[in-house]
Amino acid sequence: MSGECEDQFESVIKLLRQILEEIKELRKDIRVEAAPQSSADGFRLPDSGIRLDEEVKAFERRSVETALKEAKGVKVEAARLLGVNKDKMRYLCRKHGI
Repeated sequence: MSGECEDQFESVIKLLRQILEEIKELRKDIRVEAAPQSSADGFRLPDSGIRLDEEVKAFERRSVETALKEAKGVKVEAARLLGVNKDKMRYLCRKHGI
């Protein structure tokens, strides 16, 4: 794997870990348990499963709202905090009705 691909892969893994941490906060009834050492990502989902699309959407909305709050409503600054460009930030605001 090239260095750029490895960096992108690591970024995706980091984002997924952040999403799972947010899921734990949003839904206290979900337990994220340590997986056996053979697990590449270090965790297991509950046997009951989750609705990832809903969890990701909630995480995304919360992230946008938090970034806007921290940026005092300045979308360009909020976009910088989220690591997206201003067009993506406008899209996210429209998507979530913010």
